[in-house]
Amino acid sequence: MIKDKSPIQKGNYIIFRDRLIGKGRHSFIYDCVNELDKQTQYCAKIFFNTSIPRTLKIENLKNIDNVNLLKYYEIFEHNKDVIIIMEKCDGNLKAIIDKQPLTEKDTFNFLRQFLGGYQTIIDVDLDLRELKPANILVKNNVYKISNYGISSLYKVLDGETKAFSAPEIFYEKEQTRIKDIFSLGLVLYFAFYNQLPYSYRSAVDQIAFFRQIKQIDFEIKKEGPLKLKQLLQSMIIYEPSKRITIDDLQLQLDMDNNVI
Repeated sequence: MIKDKSPIQKGNYIIFRDRLIGKGRHSFIYDCVNELDKQTQYCAKIFFNTSIPRTLKIENLKNIDNVNLLKYYEIFEHNKDVIIIMEKCDGNLKAIIDKQPLTEKDTFNFLRQFLGGYQTIIDVDLDLRELKPANILVKNNVYKISNYGISSLYKVLDGETKAFSAPEIFYEKEQTRIKDIFSLGLVLYFAFYNQLPYSYRSAVDQIAFFRQIKQIDFEIKKEGPLKLKQLLQSMIIYEPSKRITIDDLQLQLDMDNNVI
């Protein structure tokens, strides 16, 4: 954490480094205001000791306007750090689940909102690398995907993110967007059962889980709605080519409006 607590001003934005909101492996988040817009709540995410890579699609990120994606307002360098000004939310999916797991209806509601945001990520050709409950933010009961399109700002995944990663990410194999189906399946499982389908303490546990589902198809033995269990089992599959696709997932939701 930086020792200098003095505010940072960039144009109309003032970042209060004495008002820490949250922190992760790669960055800290501080309270922020826009002097020309006192009605909107802002915050600033600071990535320390890095610079903006050429691959970061800044204008694409700033131009995105999707209610289910966290809004990025500005991205700039300050001294040796990279700062992202973004919308401030009320909390995240992890905090909600910690209080009480989602119901079947709420789980499918989350999935529908997630896909609404994820489709835009696909349309503008951005990446989504850190998919986990803590990175699904919530504002006014609306779910928002965060950390999309900015994976080039960090190289190492934290332990919590690794626990939700697909085998091809863990083993650093060739990756396509179908990797997100696996991670999303684990997030949905966690949202409903308030736990992962395996006990994660270290990479050893994850390797054991991957070996298990590689040999025998993943099967949910816990009690739960059959439709949800079948959906999760079509997502949490070792071989990427055997997982349900995003299009088929959306089609299934559209056909099952009675679930929500």
